[in-house]
Amino acid sequence: MPSYVILGNYTEKALADFKTAEEMGEGAKSAIEAMGGKIIFSAVTFGQYDFVVVVEVPTDEVMLEVALRAGASGMFRTQVLKAFPDDQIDPIIARL
Repeated sequence: MPSYVILGNYTEKALADFKTAEEMGEGAKSAIEAMGGKIIFSAVTFGQYDFVVVVEVPTDEVMLEVALRAGASGMFRTQVLKAFPDDQIDPIIARL
């Protein structure tokens, strides 16, 4: 299943009502699972981003839906990176 790294920031709306933002994060987990995916790792971070989440979902289209739903909530701004695990990269490198 494809892997993605989500880098995110809380919006002013989320910071004004952080309890709601936390609940929305739990809702996102349920939504990702309902779409056939799973959260591999999540953490609050220091620096440029407020949080990082690593997910596996069935397709790029499902990941787009996850990102659009997060943005539509008004609670988060995200950047999504498609991740390629070593076991997927090694055969490509071997062909070079």
